[in-house]
Amino acid sequence: MSWKKAFDVINRALTVIHSAGSIPGVNLIPYVGTVTAAAGAIQAGMNAAVNVAPYVKAVADTFAGGLPSEEQLQTLDQKIKQLEAKVAAKLPPPEPGEPD
Repeated sequence: MSWKKAFDVINRALTVIHSAGSIPGVNLIPYVGTVTAAAGAIQAGMNAAVNVAPYVKAVADTFAGGLPSEEQLQTLDQKIKQLEAKVAAKLPPPEPGEPD
C-alpha cells in the first residue's frame, strides 16, 4: 500500500464530508472524527509495517456512495479499532525508564 493511495482515499472521504457541510441539520463531527482516527491508524500501521490495505479499502468503501449511514460509520469505527489494536500489539515493551 502506497502513501499516495492512502492519502487519496482519506482525501476523498474528507471531500465527501466537506460537500455535506451545506446540508442543514447534519452533524459532521462523527464523520470527521472517524476519518481522523482512520488517517492516524493507517499512518501508524504503515510505519509499523502492518498491512493497511483492508483498512484503506474500508474507508474508500464507506465513503464511496456519499455520506455514509450511522451504521456504516460505526462499522468503519470498529475496523479502525482493529487496526489500532494490531499496531499497538506490534509495539515492543517500553525500555527501562521509558514512559508507557
